[in-house]
Amino acid sequence: MLISPYVYPGLPRAENFTTTHKDIIFERVAHIVCSINGISFSELLGDKRHRPFIMGRCMVSWVLRHRYNFTFAEIGRFMGNKHHTTIIHHVSVHAVDMSVNNQGYRDKFFLLLKEL
Repeated sequence: MLISPYVYPGLPRAENFTTTHKDIIFERVAHIVCSINGISFSELLGDKRHRPFIMGRCMVSWVLRHRYNFTFAEIGRFMGNKHHTTIIHHVSVHAVDMSVNNQGYRDKFFLLLKEL
């Protein structure tokens, strides 16, 4: 088997290191959501289910899905390898929080939209 002199076997491919447009969008949205909700980036991507963390995940999921047309699977990968059905649930929880009288959530979400 011939190996090209320009390829080093065992090293990761270069495309694994490139930053895509979607990476930049996700990081921007996530950092804005973290600052609005007063949580850290690791808490946003973590497994804890305290209300501020869930609110942040719902906001990020909705914005990436409806404003930037990410797939549920893509959002799940960005959100710490969560299953796509978890992201579907986050988007539906966002819809409920926006429809009921949850003024705090709604204010934070409109602040997010303003900053984007």
